[in-house]
Amino acid sequence: MEQQPTQTPFRRSPFEILGECFTIYGRHFRKLILIALIIQIPLAILEFAISDRLPSVEDFQALQVSFAGDPRAELPPSAEYSLTEQSELAEALSIDELVGLMTALTVYVIATLLLQTFLTGVIVYAVGMQYVTGSIDVGRSYGRAWWRVLTLVALGVLSFGVFVLMIIGFALLIVPGLIVLTLVIFWSVAAQAAVIEGYKPIGALKRSFGLVRGDWWRTFAVWILIGLVIFGLGIVLGLLATPITLIDEPGGVLWRAANAIVGLLGSAIIAPISAIAGALIYLNLRGRKEDYDLNALSEQVGIAPPGDGGLIR
Repeated sequence: MEQQPTQTPFRRSPFEILGECFTIYGRHFRKLILIALIIQIPLAILEFAISDRLPSVEDFQALQVSFAGDPRAELPPSAEYSLTEQSELAEALSIDELVGLMTALTVYVIATLLLQTFLTGVIVYAVGMQYVTGSIDVGRSYGRAWWRVLTLVALGVLSFGVFVLMIIGFALLIVPGLIVLTLVIFWSVAAQAAVIEGYKPIGALKRSFGLVRGDWWRTFAVWILIGLVIFGLGIVLGLLATPITLIDEPGGVLWRAANAIVGLLGSAIIAPISAIAGALIYLNLRGRKEDYDLNALSEQVGIAPPGDGGLIR
C-alpha cells in the first residue's frame, strides 16, 4: 500500500519544484515510463522509417553552403582546411534532395510536438491523481487526455508554429526570438489547464497567460533548471549509447535500428521529467494565485481520496 500524500498546498520555490519532480518520478517510475513508451514507440517507428531522410551533419553543412556560401572559399589553396578538401559540399543538395530532407524533418518535428503535447496532458492528470490517491492509473490518465485530444492537437500545432518563429527570430535578430520565447513561457501551462480544467484551445492559452502573468521569471527559472537537468541526462545517455557505432557503419540498417531503440529508451526516460515539471509549475501557479489545494484538485480531476469513495464523476 503506497503512502498517502499529505494535505499540503502546492506553493514551492524553483528548487523545491525540481526536487518534487524527481520524488514523483522515482515513486512512480515504472508507470511513468510506461506512459512515455506508449507515446515514444510510434515516434521511434516514424524516426526509423524516415531516418535515411533526416538531416545529418553533412546535410546541414551542405545547406549552409547552399544558402550562405562556403566560408572556406576565402582560404588560400594551401590552407590545411581548404575548399578543395570537401569540394562535394560546394555542390550542396539538389532541389529534390532539399525538398525531401526538409519534408522529412518537418513531419518528424510536427509528430514529435503533437505527441509530446499529448504526453504532457496525460502526465499532468497522472500527477494530479497521485496527489489525490497516492497512485497512478495509466488507462485513466490517457482517457482524461483523450477527453481534450483536439485541444491538445491544436496546442501541438501551435507549438510547431512558435518553434519555427523562435528559430527564425533568433537566426535573424535576437529581439524577435526573445519575444517569441516570452510567449512560450506565458503559454507553457496551456495543456495542463486544458486537461485539468477542461479549457478549449483559446481558453487554455488565456488561462496559461493569466496564471504565468506576474510569475514569469519564476516560471522561466524552473524551465531553465529542468532544461539543464535534461541536457545533462541526454549527454549521459548519449555516452552510454556510443557502443552502437560498433554494430554497423553509420546509416546501415542495423545501425539505424540500434539507434532507434536506444533513442526510444532514452526518450522514455527523459520525457516524463519535463511533463512532471510542467504539472508542478501549473499546480504551483494555482497554489500561489488561488490557494489551490488537494480538495480543489480532487474535485477537478474527478477522483475523491480512497477513503471518500474513489471516483466522483
